[in-house]
Amino acid sequence: MSYLFQCYAKVYDKFMNLFSLDDDTAILNLIESHPQKIADVGGGTGVTADKLIKLGHRVTIIDPCLQMTQLAKKKNEAIRVINKSMPCELEEKFDLILIRDCLHHVKPQTEMLDCCLHMLGEDGMIIITDFSPECWKTKLIFLFERCCFESIKPVSESKLLGYLEQAGLQVEQALVNQRDYIVWGRKG
Repeated sequence: MSYLFQCYAKVYDKFMNLFSLDDDTAILNLIESHPQKIADVGGGTGVTADKLIKLGHRVTIIDPCLQMTQLAKKKNEAIRVINKSMPCELEEKFDLILIRDCLHHVKPQTEMLDCCLHMLGEDGMIIITDFSPECWKTKLIFLFERCCFESIKPVSESKLLGYLEQAGLQVEQALVNQRDYIVWGRKG
């Protein structure tokens, strides 16, 4: 379990807002408006999950940090929580899997992505956002996380695109800003 998220859960949302790390507009713009069953992997305090539920979606946060997911449940009781680390075996299928700003925290990444693709339903979509390893702002974020004893493994958008293409998804990518990239892919 991550020391960083256990200790900073109570101030996490304020921190993310203060440093403009909480903008989920690009994600929300990609998600179709009809009600979907969504897995928010690493969904933490539920900021995005709360918005998605208010838009009519059913959201399950899969996140090992109880301190973070308790805050998510306080935001919106309709958020379903599974307190497990990825990769984990779930037989459940989702229309959409969201992995926001957490892929660099997960090891092994390929096993986690395999697990997510296994949970992705027919014609399902996966959306992954993370910090671009080449950006100087990202390097400061990663330095902070390492100073908090967090073991991280940055992943570039090109490596992620290659992996998803190899898995048979139709993929696209965009830069959200200098620091963040977004990659999405669809089955079928």
